[in-house]
Amino acid sequence: MKNATNIAKAIRSRRVERRLTQDQLALLSGVVVSLISRYENGHIAPSLATLDKIAKALRVPAGDLLKAG
Repeated sequence: MKNATNIAKAIRSRRVERRLTQDQLALLSGVVVSLISRYENGHIAPSLATLDKIAKALRVPAGDLLKAG
C-alpha cells in the first residue's frame, strides 16, 4: 500500500503543477475520472499501462511517478 500512496502523491502533485482538474486529466489520459480519484487517494495503484497513459497526459516519464515519495 505504501507504493500506492507514493504514486498517489506523485500523480496529484504533477496534476496540480499542470493546473489540471481530475476531469481534465481523465480526458487527456483516457482513464475514467473515478479511477483517477482512487489512484490519487491511494486506494489502488494503477497498472503500468495505465500509469504510462497518465504520465503521458502529465508530460512526465512514467518512472518519475514510480520514484516519487
